Amino acid sequence: FRDIPGVTHVTTGTLAAGGSYSHSAENIQLPGVPGDGPTVRKISVGPDFFATYDMKPVAGRVFDPSHRRDDSTDTEKVGDFNIVINRKAAKVLGFASPQDAIGKTVGGGRPRTIVGVVEDARFFSPRAAIDPAVYTYKARMPNWPMATVRYQGDPRQVMEQTRAVWRRMAPSTPFDGAHADRRLTELYAADDRAARLFGMGAGLAILIGCVGLWGLASFSTQQRVKEIGIRKTLGASSSDIVKLLVVQFLRPVLIANLFAWPLAFFAARTWLAGFDDRIALSPLYFIGASLVAVLIAVLTVLSQSVRASRAAPAWALRHD
Repeated sequence: FRDIPGVTHVTTGTLAAGGSYSHSAENIQLPGVPGDGPTVRKISVGPDFFATYDMKPVAGRVFDPSHRRDDSTDTEKVGDFNIVINRKAAKVLGFASPQDAIGKTVGGGRPRTIVGVVEDARFFSPRAAIDPAVYTYKARMPNWPMATVRYQGDPRQVMEQTRAVWRRMAPSTPFDGAHADRRLTELYAADDRAARLFGMGAGLAILIGCVGLWGLASFSTQQRVKEIGIRKTLGASSSDIVKLLVVQFLRPVLIANLFAWPLAFFAARTWLAGFDDRIALSPLYFIGASLVAVLIAVLTVLSQSVRASRAAPAWALRHD
């Protein structure tokens, strides 16, 4: 795969973007602590795994083939090899900081030395919590591997060339490849559908509200034609009439916002609570929605208000 134009990194591992295959876990016994130790996800990786996924160490280093003890191909069952952990694993294993974990040996009867700590990487659903993970390096291909190719250029062309190389190397095995973007998009499919349905419902509700507000404005203006004529006779200008009618219809919109804000905040907070990453719920979203609601209300009733304000006082006073 490295000979394909545009390919910059190639790696293997028991886990890839979008999940799949790696469901193995193990207990890591801690020195001086009784028991089997906390449970962590075990991920076996090949060369360039961290470079392929652009996972830089926050402490220590990542695997390097020049370090003999990094390779656990022949020593996995007995121990005495190096491992890399993620930030959450460092916390679960009881280290005060990622830097504090570097050089520590864990595993009890199967000693493993921590040589690096990387940031937590999300390979699964955004609703699933990121597990504490231990990465082991295997110079030879691990069991049940998945190949990951990082590239630049046209994705369709790279995919076709990758498929051609696969068919040449393993003609008896069907090629099963997908772009990481597509695999990750599938994890958000349910939320995307919910967002589209919510958007359609919100748009329909706005349309119905505008029609109802326009009808109410027409009816109310019709009922106040004589009042408008009297006000204009007494010296009220057209702008004064427009302000009077618009403010009258803004009152229910502002009152509705007082009830809508708590309900919208509760609904949004409940939805966001389903994701592992916590997202701050800024009041600016609600302020913006209120301003949009006020603008829609003003535009809806403005035509009726302007029309009523331009009526001649004599015609308005004779209106029945």
